[in-house]
Amino acid sequence: MTQLLFLLQKEWRLRSKPVLISLALTLAAGMVSWFYAGDITSMIGVLIAPAIASLVLFAVLLAGSFTSEWQQNTHYQLLALPISPSLIAIAKYLYYLLAGLLMLGILSFCLAFSSSEQTQVTTALPGSGFSIVLLALVCYYLSILSLLLGVSLFSQAYTIGRASYRGILSKSLLLLLLSATALLAVPITSLMDGLGYYEIDINGAYASLTEISFYPAFFIYATLAGLTFTLAGLYLFQRRMDL
Repeated sequence: MTQLLFLLQKEWRLRSKPVLISLALTLAAGMVSWFYAGDITSMIGVLIAPAIASLVLFAVLLAGSFTSEWQQNTHYQLLALPISPSLIAIAKYLYYLLAGLLMLGILSFCLAFSSSEQTQVTTALPGSGFSIVLLALVCYYLSILSLLLGVSLFSQAYTIGRASYRGILSKSLLLLLLSATALLAVPITSLMDGLGYYEIDINGAYASLTEISFYPAFFIYATLAGLTFTLAGLYLFQRRMDL
C-alpha cells in the first residue's frame, strides 16, 4: 500500500495540472448553466461536452504517462525500486480512474444543483426525474471510462520495447481495439436483451432531449471489455518488464 501511494503521489506531482484544469472548467461551466438556466436539460446540454472531453483526456493522459517515462528514461529509476513492475501500471491506471471519479462527482454535483421542478422526465424506468438522469450519467460515464482506460493501458503495455515505431503502433492499436470493440458490441449485447432497453425523454424549460437510450447490456459489455483490456495490459506489462 505504501508503494502504491508513493507512485500515486508521483503521478500527482507530474500530471495534476491538466486534470485540475479539466475539473475546474467543468465545475465553472455547470455553475454558469445553473445561474442562467437552472433546469436539468440545460445543465446536461452544457456538461455533455466537458464530460466527453474528460473521458478522452484521461485516456490520452494515461497513454502519455507511459510514453514520457520511456522517452525520458525515468522508467529505469522506477524499475530499480523494490516494487512489482505491474504496480507501476496499476498506479497510473488508478490515478486516472480516480480523476474520472472526481469528474463524475463534479458532474453529479452540478446536476444536483439544477432544478428538477422545471424538468419533465418520461421513461419506463422507476424513480424520480433526477435519480433517473443521475443513473444514466453514472452508467454511461463509468462504463466508457473503464473501456477507454483499459484500451489505453493495453496498447501501451503491448508496444513496450518497440522504441523505433512505438508511438504509431500504440495509436494504431488503440484505434483498432476500439473499432473491434464497437463492431462486437451489437452481437454480444443482443445476448443480454433480457436486461431491457429504455428510452428517456427529458423536457425542460429551455430545451428538450429525446430518445436517450438506457441500455444495461451496453454498460455491462463496455465495463467488462474495459476490465479485460486492463487485466491483459497489466499481465503484458509485467511480462515485458521481466524480460
